[in-house]
Amino acid sequence: MEQYKDIIVTYTKLPTYILELLQKQEEIVLVHGKKKVIELNGTNTGDVSSKSVLELTGCPLEVDLNVLPTCYTLSSNFTSEEFQHIPIRLHSARKFINGYKGNLVEGATKTSAVYCICDGSDSKRIVVLGSQQSNGYANRVLVSVEDCVDINYPENNIDHMINEHIKDVDVNKPRIETKVTCVHELYGYKLNNQSKIDNLENTGSVLVEETWNSREYSIPEYGAAIKMMLQVIVGHENSLMYPVFQELVFLYHCLNILINNSNKTSSKQDHLDECIISSNPIDSTDINKNISETLQIVNIVKKPSVAPNNIRDAIESLENKNFIDKLWNIFKYCEKVEDLRICLGHLFESISEVPKSALIFDDEENTVIGKMINGIYTGRLMVPCLSSKQSLELLIDLGLQKLKKNYLFIIKSCGFNIGEQLLNIWNSLASPLTETRRGTLAELKLSDSSSQLRFLLCSHILLEFLQLVEQNCCFSKDVSLAVMNQAYNVYIMDSTAINSFLMLEKNQFCDLTVPLTYADAILIDTRPAKWQLKVVSNLKSSSVATVFHYSRKPIFPESIYKYNDLDETINDAINEKYFVTRLSYYSDKIGL
Repeated sequence: MEQYKDIIVTYTKLPTYILELLQKQEEIVLVHGKKKVIELNGTNTGDVSSKSVLELTGCPLEVDLNVLPTCYTLSSNFTSEEFQHIPIRLHSARKFINGYKGNLVEGATKTSAVYCICDGSDSKRIVVLGSQQSNGYANRVLVSVEDCVDINYPENNIDHMINEHIKDVDVNKPRIETKVTCVHELYGYKLNNQSKIDNLENTGSVLVEETWNSREYSIPEYGAAIKMMLQVIVGHENSLMYPVFQELVFLYHCLNILINNSNKTSSKQDHLDECIISSNPIDSTDINKNISETLQIVNIVKKPSVAPNNIRDAIESLENKNFIDKLWNIFKYCEKVEDLRICLGHLFESISEVPKSALIFDDEENTVIGKMINGIYTGRLMVPCLSSKQSLELLIDLGLQKLKKNYLFIIKSCGFNIGEQLLNIWNSLASPLTETRRGTLAELKLSDSSSQLRFLLCSHILLEFLQLVEQNCCFSKDVSLAVMNQAYNVYIMDSTAINSFLMLEKNQFCDLTVPLTYADAILIDTRPAKWQLKVVSNLKSSSVATVFHYSRKPIFPESIYKYNDLDETINDAINEKYFVTRLSYYSDKIGL
């Protein structure tokens, strides 16, 4: 290992910048240089760990904010590890590959593909050198960076690209196959699992990818595969659905309190009393005052109108005029469970003193609080004396029912007919919490409530996808319907897609792919963010492939290759340019 002291060798997945060109994921041996730290006196202190590098240099994306314009920084989709990939000289890469025996890194074998990250200082500006011997073939990969070109260049130079490929084949009139990949960024850009999303203004991304095999620049009417790729950052502050998501998170918090205290004995009652419910509480005196004022107002509740026909109008139409809605908006501001228990007691005591005519509501049968209020009016129930646990259960049941009503209202308001299916699924998840004649409650089933909360979360994700498309695209209603149906199948019907809030803590964005038609694709009037031509020639004992990749943003981090006038090139709206990368792949049968 002494001869490799200045490089890092790992067995890992393809970096995003190589995956962008190969379009297939695999485990590889990755070789790159070590990060050097230079002291103020110029003394080289050697390599450091990834952690210490981050501590000394700061997050690369944050550093970029002070150097490059915002549009490039937010479009940088490299992982933190990729920013630490330091290139090596081409001759060092060749020396490593020639001496590689497959025993330097755990998991790798002699047949594993080896990719060395190079500095592009040679005449061909090679930034990646790859090699592999497998299944009797020797495979080589060269990735080089070329000069930026005018954005019209690919459209006018397809024949030139094919001729460049033929030169590499070195066979007279070889048979060639072509594949064009075109990507339009309608909103945002593609995120990956390591993307830094905390400071992003975009709520997600909308990309349309088109592929076809004919030798033409624009999408053909027939023979193209078209798909829309959606990603939503769930719970993003700029989302139309953010206010509703906040209530979902609050409900999750309350359920967690109940779950964490489910195994405690009755002697731990005081502990549950002290559990914090609201981080933005209202004083109990003001809450009781709000309860009394609400009871003095005649609440005539009608079925909500479904006049809105888009998600923005539907969300804005979520009014809290319903008596049960008002109770939710009062009790969720109790600071502690003890405060909740006391305020609920005040509600039930006050209810017994208010004339029946003062309250008219149509959904008392959907919540336990509604049933109890109705029971007190009819004389079927006594004023209950609730425990802290029962009080928290009442609040959770109230929140579950309210949010279910809100999500169904939005979906129906947008003109989609899946509301009935969603309601049937909801009803199958749990038996409702019930009360006895003495005003005591049957115990809330935590597993049922968790299932209902998961259902609400998935319904929320479904609507996040809808608002992402409706707010950022000009597609027909049929596309919105396709998005809803696909999201329904992926996130509602498949219980493994999102099984809890914990999945969102690990990965805050969700993906969805929806097929589109040619009629949808031709509505896109922007230049592609990426255009790529792959040309392949398969010979008797060898094959050659060339990939010509054109993109509005660089596919390599600056730690690997520094483009001249990077910020000026990216943000020149008048003289738009493409960054150009070429990949050459050679495969030859061994022994011939």
